[in-house]
Amino acid sequence: MNINTNLADLMLNPRKAGWHPSEAVISTILQKEQFTDLNGTKKPCGDLRSVVLHHVKLTNACSNIPVAVGLRMTGIEEKVFSPTAQKFAAILPENAINQSRVLDHSDKSSTHTFASKFPGYTATNLSQRNVHKVPSQGVVFAAADHPMIQAIQENKECLQMGHFAPLEGQGSQGLYSIGEDMWNHVLPHVLDQVESQVRTCDMTGLNVQITPADHSSWTQVRQQVLATETAALKTAFERKIGLAESGPERDGLRAEMTTALKDYESSIDLQKMTVSGDLELQYKFIADSPESQS
Repeated sequence: MNINTNLADLMLNPRKAGWHPSEAVISTILQKEQFTDLNGTKKPCGDLRSVVLHHVKLTNACSNIPVAVGLRMTGIEEKVFSPTAQKFAAILPENAINQSRVLDHSDKSSTHTFASKFPGYTATNLSQRNVHKVPSQGVVFAAADHPMIQAIQENKECLQMGHFAPLEGQGSQGLYSIGEDMWNHVLPHVLDQVESQVRTCDMTGLNVQITPADHSSWTQVRQQVLATETAALKTAFERKIGLAESGPERDGLRAEMTTALKDYESSIDLQKMTVSGDLELQYKFIADSPESQS
């Protein structure tokens, strides 16, 4: 991770205080390639929209920003509070050197229990994976291993509505026919349950964003830095002005101070600010790549 910016850019667009790799780069980083045929054809495996993060650690983090900054990262729950009551994944102190932080290490046992019972299914693909809708007949065909099948079977007595039955005949093994009304009634409840049990994150938009931890905006950071960095310069000029023997001499010193302060202000606005570090991720894909899903 490497963020390069300056105060002038940040005041115009705070998004510049972030690391935003393209989806192609994210795919290269997170997905592994597997062979698809004997001719050596390979493709990335794993659905980036259904990633389980087991352990995320930030190491070798360095920052030359003169104030503390909070980090927010895709998929990481924000549990660290700043003095201004903002929540972050982690906070780096001003001018940080070789900092390390564990950003996430939580129990995902319920996610893996669901994944072992219903492999390949997530809240994202639940309504499409192994599902065939036939609106003209008012039915939905779903595979026997679909979570909807178990949900309907376990609640069929209280549902008492619509059509639900396994298909019979050659080539129909493993499929169930479900009335469209029943499907639409049960699906939202199953989705809610899956979303609560299967804690995955969408890594297609992986990014890390930094924000002032102790200030409300980058403009406020600029004001503090300017006040701190120019204090000695102002004091030196004010001393010279106080010792000046004539009005023209004092006016000249004031003009010189104004020019010096503007130059200093410009240098502070354009000074390069960087935040860098290594992100160590332990993760698992819950579903296959979208193109390989039926």
